[in-house]
Order: sequence, then structure tokens, then C-alpha cells
Amino acid sequence: MIHSDEDLKGRYNFSEEEIKKIKSVLKCSDKDAFILIGDKADIARKALLSAVSRANMEMQITVPKEVRKAEEDGTTTFLRPLPGAARLYPETDVLPIKVDRGILKLLKENLPELWEDKIERFVKEYKINKDIAAQLVKSGKSDLFECSVKLGFDPNLVFRVLTSMISEIEDEGIKMDGLTDELLLEIFKKSPKNISKEALYDALKTAAKTGKIETFGTGLSDSDLKEIIKEIISKNKDALGKHNTTSILMGEVMKAVKGKADGKKIAEMLKEEVK
Repeated sequence: MIHSDEDLKGRYNFSEEEIKKIKSVLKCSDKDAFILIGDKADIARKALLSAVSRANMEMQITVPKEVRKAEEDGTTTFLRPLPGAARLYPETDVLPIKVDRGILKLLKENLPELWEDKIERFVKEYKINKDIAAQLVKSGKSDLFECSVKLGFDPNLVFRVLTSMISEIEDEGIKMDGLTDELLLEIFKKSPKNISKEALYDALKTAAKTGKIETFGTGLSDSDLKEIIKEIISKNKDALGKHNTTSILMGEVMKAVKGKADGKKIAEMLKEEVK
């Protein structure tokens, strides 16, 4: 295949007269280009159809999928089409490696769980909504989530620790680089199952700052918490009757329990006691 935009004189030894004659036979104007194909009729016909197809592609707005050569004058010229899937072939410089069937069987039996399947399983198994499950899977924390929940912790609490709690601590200017997944799992392992959100929050901050895990005491039972609340109320009778009674007493109780009880439960029991 010979293109008229090639160096016809230097590369193919065409004379000026021959070039003019070709253009005359093909009825080319000054702005027209031409191609010449020399081969058997059926092969030449296929090549011409391919050239017409390429010409039509050039007329479209889309960028043609091709490799082009950068010329010294700043223009580019066509080199070859970009290879597609049909052009794939084995690496000729590397010898084939025979894979044992036992290895293939092992791989098939241990394929990773698909995201879609894991999300659906989390929704059914851990009773969390689909958005939370999807966020966990996409965050790369799904394995840590499962390990922590299997220790006996509430799935929603674990989710909050792995997402919003860590973000809140970062907002305080504390770097979380040292808080690895391994360290997070150790925090859960050493925490009582009824640990409050407040205590976990403090534990995360300590671990992020020092790389160490603080020792936790056991959480308070409802009866023990109730006794503490009653004692706080009796010591702060002057707060009773004020418009912010619950807020005042809440702060005192939180100081007393030191993270061993959940804030929501404390608020509910306080309201009950100050009625």
C-alpha cells in the first residue's frame, strides 16, 4: 500500500510525470490524496475497503484509536492501529509455566467473597442497613468489623468506631497513622463488652497518641449506675428545679462513671430519677 503523502520520489522512485499521470487517471484535485495497492485482486479489494473504513473514521468527531509518529515539524503521521483484544498473544520471551491442578483447585475453593455478596451477608447476618454495609466493604475495614463483632460487640458501635469516631479524633488534630487495624482489634479484645462509646473514644485517642492500650475496668451494671445517679442527685439538690437540671447532673455523673456507662442510658435514668 502506497500513500500519496509519502515521499513517492525518494522512497518509491516515482517520477514527477508518473505522479501527475496517476492523479489524472484518478481525477484527483490539488487537495485530494490517493493510495495505490499492489497485490492479488481479492487481497487488494480488502485492503481498499479497510482504507475506506479508516477514511470514514477520520471524518468522525471521535479520536481514532491509532499509534502516530511525531514529526520534526510538529505534525504527526499514522503508524498503526492500536492493538485490540484480537492482537493478544502469549509472551514469546517467557517459557510457559505449568500450573498444578491442585493449586488451581485450592484457588477456586478460596476465592475472595464478592463485594455484592458480602454486603448482602452483612445486612442479613449483622442486622445493619445496606448503606452501612456498603460503606464498610468499600472502606477496606470489613474484616476488622467482622472480627470485632464476633468478639461480642454491637455491630453499630463497631461501625461508629471505624468511621465517625476516628474522623472526630482526627478533627481534634490527633494523627491516626499509628492506629493500625491490629491495634484497633486489640482495643476491642481488651475492652469489656458493655463499654460505653465515651470510654472507647478515650481509648482510641490514647492509642493514637501513645500506641498503647489503656486498661479498662468492667462496665457498670444498671443497679450500680442507678446508685451513683441517686448519690449525685442528693449531693446537687440545688440543681433541682432549674431549667438545665439534667445537663448539670449529666456532667457530674459522667465524671463519676469515667466512661463505664453509656451516655444515652445515663440521660434516660437521670430523667427518670429527677421526675
